[in-house]
Amino acid sequence: MLSELNSKNWINLYIHWELSLIKDLGYETDLSNKIDLESKDKNFIRINNRSLKIPKMLFNQDDKVNYDSEIKEALIFNKNLLMENFILPNKLRFPLFRKILEKYYN
Repeated sequence: MLSELNSKNWINLYIHWELSLIKDLGYETDLSNKIDLESKDKNFIRINNRSLKIPKMLFNQDDKVNYDSEIKEALIFNKNLLMENFILPNKLRFPLFRKILEKYYN
């Protein structure tokens, strides 16, 4: 990922890197086992006994440029997984740079 930081869509790589980190920490997020609720354009995954909407951006690993709203949605999805499963249970602090990155896409 570090070698690709100069690419025009580095944020896509970063978001997928976060998902890989979550997986490496032992919390598999299998997006292929999504469940459809209400309509075909709303994709959800069941995590911790609740359904979370999967951001559209997480289904794309190509170099497609995403809108800021899609990026923000993916960052929040990842943050929620990290907070609920790693940060809060282990009494850790969420990284400042990550807060700044999310704020940039407001």
